[in-house]
Amino acid sequence: RWGHGARNMQSMEIDSEIDEVYSTTDHPHRQSSGKRRRRRPRWVTTFAGALVAIPLWIAIKPLEHWGDVGYIEEEEFTVHSDGSPSSHGIVLPQILMDEGIYKPGDFKNAIDIAPPYWNATTPLFQHSNAWGPCYKPEKNIYWEFHSDHESIVNTTLNVPLEYKRDEESKTHDWQNAAGLCRPGFLILGAGKCGTSSLYHYLVDHPKVLPAIEKQIHYFRYHTDMPVGWYYSWFPTTETFLENGALMTGEASPGYLPYPQVVREIAMTGIEPKLITLGRKPIDRIWSSYKYNYVTPALDILRNGHGAIPLNKSDDFYKRNFLFSLEELVRAELDQLNRCLYGFGIHKTRDLWYHRHWTQKEFDYRENNGLPPLIDLDEVCYGTKPINKTVTRYQWASLQMQNPQKFIIRKQAFLIQALIGRSLYVLPLEWWYILFRREDLLFVCTEELTNSTVLLDLARQLGLPDYDFEPVIAQGAYNVGGHRGYDTATSWNEVHNETDHQSSASSGEEGDEIPLSNELRKELDEFLKPFNERLFNLVGKRCDW
Repeated sequence: RWGHGARNMQSMEIDSEIDEVYSTTDHPHRQSSGKRRRRRPRWVTTFAGALVAIPLWIAIKPLEHWGDVGYIEEEEFTVHSDGSPSSHGIVLPQILMDEGIYKPGDFKNAIDIAPPYWNATTPLFQHSNAWGPCYKPEKNIYWEFHSDHESIVNTTLNVPLEYKRDEESKTHDWQNAAGLCRPGFLILGAGKCGTSSLYHYLVDHPKVLPAIEKQIHYFRYHTDMPVGWYYSWFPTTETFLENGALMTGEASPGYLPYPQVVREIAMTGIEPKLITLGRKPIDRIWSSYKYNYVTPALDILRNGHGAIPLNKSDDFYKRNFLFSLEELVRAELDQLNRCLYGFGIHKTRDLWYHRHWTQKEFDYRENNGLPPLIDLDEVCYGTKPINKTVTRYQWASLQMQNPQKFIIRKQAFLIQALIGRSLYVLPLEWWYILFRREDLLFVCTEELTNSTVLLDLARQLGLPDYDFEPVIAQGAYNVGGHRGYDTATSWNEVHNETDHQSSASSGEEGDEIPLSNELRKELDEFLKPFNERLFNLVGKRCDW
């Protein structure tokens, strides 16, 4: 294993790209005009500077401590990561320590872990222009310290007005990251495993501030934008430090499945904790089928689609124009057996072996008899329609025989992988190539209601202890259909849905998950070795 993220990749190619990303300051060449200029005497320069500086100092000095506002000076406070003052350690503006916004003991928690960017011993911390995860702004800051500090920090649903984006942000030059903050955690996925709930539980912690949006998906869809644009989705340096925060973060389930995202994050040079959630596969399959296929398809069909009649019942549309879960699972299972135990092994190697960061991993696995890496989405499923009738190869027979049945093409990448995105170990193995084991955290979805599990997760993030019981009691987020990432559903309502799902897991006739006993048994046998491989990788077991 290669160790510490992007800075230890042992690849000149990637390191050079990282250095290019890190460069935020232009160094234009100075051109000589060819004429010699006569230098002014030193005393003239000194006297002129004094004429400007003395009145300016007189004007500014009274503003240094005006009520709850402080004018930032050059004076900074340096504290070692163990909490003791030190000449080499964490640097913060002195006024933040004087006002009690931060305390020396904030920077390591009960199990002696520091939050990302606050550990002065890590190479990526060594930025003279940074305060923790935040870059110093180019302009001086007037600090505003609020009397009710906790009410501002606990922003589970309401983003503080201080860092909401405006129209100017769309045309801003984000090449410079000054005044912006880096994420301390990324929730990678998997989709329909509780990423929205976990995100809201974490940002309830008084030392965590939310992003402007839960899902930014920068490393999947927006890498053409400067990294400063990405940082702009998080609290500004001023907002972050005024509220005594230790980290911010986001949750983008589109990160987990794609090997190229692993490389993109490593290249950027950030060093967040990376969190993955895994749910009992059959429950995730059923949830994704409803959320990503049935619900959006019904919304379209009810409003009319081609020659399909309007104002019919949902049962009518499902029966006549949608593929059943049984049909989609059967088709995908056949495709995965062909791919994972056949053509997918060689196609993945052909696609990825000659990359600097993957070559050693391929060789290591081959030499030690380990299962091969598989790029599920790119190799097993594909990304483009076959023709006007057939959306994906795995559905060729289904769609040719049932041309009236409907699949939303823009949702195909989710519908095609109902099973595949429940094989959590296959995408996760790529992440262990470039990131340290201690920075990759795994949570079983079924444990999200356990405050002790969340406390342990917070400690692994480097956060101080916190009681998560009250925020958990509010319910789960983004469940039961398209209700929004910030919409909480009470546990009574969640349990009503889960009761149906639990009976479905037993395979009883008439239950809600419509899989035949024969297919259910075949699916369970297919999933079992991948679940065991996952548990070995992450070092814990889920109750599946």
